[in-house]
Amino acid sequence: PSTLIAKVPSPRYLSRGVNYSSPVADQIIQQSGGLVLTSPLANPTSIVSALANNGPVIVVIPTQHRAKLLATSLKVNGFSVASWPQDWASAMGGVDIVVGIFDDRCD
Repeated sequence: PSTLIAKVPSPRYLSRGVNYSSPVADQIIQQSGGLVLTSPLANPTSIVSALANNGPVIVVIPTQHRAKLLATSLKVNGFSVASWPQDWASAMGGVDIVVGIFDDRCD
């Protein structure tokens, strides 16, 4: 089929001239990882950008619309982004940030 992936793409980690900062991200980095929960109306772009300065990040967000908005915002900030599950091959190959939605139908 036309959607068949013959091989995993090469990593697409991008170098950035801007370092992002966030107090929440600084705390997570000091703890060597963690989980950040935000309110449904919060814009997580600054937190995710700050975390992605230190390595790959996975973001789970409640709706497809919010996932698209976040992915677009992060791309504008200079990050390589894969949307899960559509860009699963890119995610597997390596990107700065993977953004996907929470689907409670998955068991």
